[in-house]
Amino acid sequence: ATSVGNAVLDIILEKDFLKNVVEVGEYFSSELEKIKNKYPEVIEEVRGKGLLKGIKLKKENTEFLNELFQEKLLAVKASDNVVRLLPPLIVTKDEINKAVIIIEKICEKLT
Repeated sequence: ATSVGNAVLDIILEKDFLKNVVEVGEYFSSELEKIKNKYPEVIEEVRGKGLLKGIKLKKENTEFLNELFQEKLLAVKASDNVVRLLPPLIVTKDEINKAVIIIEKICEKLT
């Protein structure tokens, strides 16, 4: 267990690792905000910090979650009709773009 912990710390402490996490988190937020603005009848609010994101829906979140699962995008049901997304710290902008495409597709379907 100690070796695994050391390996994780080696990665986290690499130069610019956390800078990249912040950058990708801000990018993710801006992309989710664009979707919120395009589909205000589906998304009420985008919230979160870093890579932890919450999408507060105007409708019950169960159907939205089911659609995410069908598209192989993992998320968690949270309170107040919130769908919680937490990608790994090593996520890339390309992977974020794939998630954004899926989320937008689902919003289009639910309108």
